[in-house]
Amino acid sequence: MHTFKIGHRKLCIGCFITYPTALVFYLIGSLSGLFNIFTTPQLWYFGFGLCGIYLFSILGLTKTKKIKMITKFLIGCGIAFCVAAIWSLSHPIRLRLIVIGIYFLIGHAFINTMRLLDIYRTCHKCEYDCDWQRCPGMSSILSPDTIPKIESDTP
Repeated sequence: MHTFKIGHRKLCIGCFITYPTALVFYLIGSLSGLFNIFTTPQLWYFGFGLCGIYLFSILGLTKTKKIKMITKFLIGCGIAFCVAAIWSLSHPIRLRLIVIGIYFLIGHAFINTMRLLDIYRTCHKCEYDCDWQRCPGMSSILSPDTIPKIESDTP
């Protein structure tokens, strides 16, 4: 559900739709002057508004791949608006680059935390209960050296 296939490769929907969309939309918005017609607060509103569509995933409203892909596209546009908002500030370039880096780190920390909680909930519902050495789903993607040991909450 989190991937789509191009040829023989499976690609992550989030990574291969969100980030290219953000880059392309930012370049188009900057080069076309689109971002210049908005004030900095308006860029933030559009940015956070579009990134807020991630709530659809949290609430379980992105059950189909098509909806998931559309939300990732819109989140990419939101990222571009947020970067444009940061770039529109009158601070030195070095500070703006640091703020953009912090913005991405916070965003990644949030998304990775949500993914971790999702995996944790899913694994505890499973008959293998986080025993990833026996779990056919996890053992197929993890080598024996990298399988973490998680203690079960159940006795």
